[in-house]
Amino acid sequence: ASTAHGIYYSYVVAYDPGRVEVYITRPAKSENKAIFDEIQSHRAKIESAFGGPLSWQRLDARSACRIAANINTGSVQDEATWDVLQTNMVNAMKMLESSLRPYVEKYRQGAHP
Repeated sequence: ASTAHGIYYSYVVAYDPGRVEVYITRPAKSENKAIFDEIQSHRAKIESAFGGPLSWQRLDARSACRIAANINTGSVQDEATWDVLQTNMVNAMKMLESSLRPYVEKYRQGAHP
């Protein structure tokens, strides 16, 4: 199986918490780090647009990078909270995508840093 490369928005649900993220995984590690660094240079504006802090994970030991927000309301382990977890994850994804759009879109279309 081949590994898909690019920049992806993802919902991640494990045990606790849920997470929304943008995952930068182009073929070249150096390119991923350069894209991440350029996006992170706008951190204050991005977090202001998002409405709070994000988790900036350069992941230096790995090829890919991640920008994420943990969703701490609700739990996969408690079915009674699934609706609120899902709603909050969808809302967080909308905010993540809109706050990162000006900085990510050019790279999603193939530009290089």
